[in-house]
Amino acid sequence: FPYLDNVQVDIQLPGTVVIKVRPATERFTCMYSGGWVILSDSLKILRSDISQPDGLTVLSCTLQQDFSPEPGQILVPVTYNSLLEGEEASMETAQATASQVLMEMLEEMDAEGLTDGVTALDIKDLSNLSFTYQNRIQVQLGNSNRLDYKIRLASVAILALTVVSQL
Repeated sequence: FPYLDNVQVDIQLPGTVVIKVRPATERFTCMYSGGWVILSDSLKILRSDISQPDGLTVLSCTLQQDFSPEPGQILVPVTYNSLLEGEEASMETAQATASQVLMEMLEEMDAEGLTDGVTALDIKDLSNLSFTYQNRIQVQLGNSNRLDYKIRLASVAILALTVVSQL
């Protein structure tokens, strides 16, 4: 059941079973070679479609070459770093995965109240992260260092632009 985000089963003695279900909501859409996949908040694949669905945040990321969407599976964006290919990462060269960077971006945007206005996220290149706000403001974040500060600064700038445009 891909549209169930979280299911919790509890037993209350003497003979009661309590089932708590949290439905998954369509939040993101991501293009792949066969069309578009529709994703939940946790990047679970809910369904696929040939045309781009309206009203969802467009997620631009790199997928595995043999990607074939299956409803219920979790989408895992891949990171390509030619300098480390075939080498074992050390403490100095280890980098966050694309999934980790995306989740950090989403947490920071949610904390700053930007989540509802974000219309596109681009994590194809982890050294050039960006997002689009309300299809009109593109924010370049650069790499994933200090994402909390960068997103907080973007939030203040977007708020200032919104106030100025209303005057």
